Amino acid sequence: DEVVQRKVRDSCATLHEYRQKWIKMNGKGVSVANDVINLKIRAKYVESDDDLRIFEELEDFRAKFSAKLMEKIEERYDDLRKILAMMEQVVEKMKILTRRMQAVTVLTWNNFGEKAASIPLFSVLT
Repeated sequence: DEVVQRKVRDSCATLHEYRQKWIKMNGKGVSVANDVINLKIRAKYVESDDDLRIFEELEDFRAKFSAKLMEKIEERYDDLRKILAMMEQVVEKMKILTRRMQAVTVLTWNNFGEKAASIPLFSVLT
């Protein structure tokens, strides 16, 4: 049935698009997570660096710098939360699409029985 073939073809294209979006967001998430790790390492170094505690002026600088680092870490955590939420939305869309594809498979089997195995779901022009 041409309608089924079109739906399957369109669903495959959409699934591929969702997968590409998820891969892109995953890459961004990894980058943000690396930023968080690097910022935490810097913050730990600033907290433990005794050389910055020698002079009172440096102690004030260290405290301000440490607070700024913590602020930046929190911003990056927020970015990471947003990326994760977007990834979860894409996964939900993929699940819906998968259920639709399963329904098409069931309908095809119900309509054509054993003959359904030999019916191509869609063809690709090359």
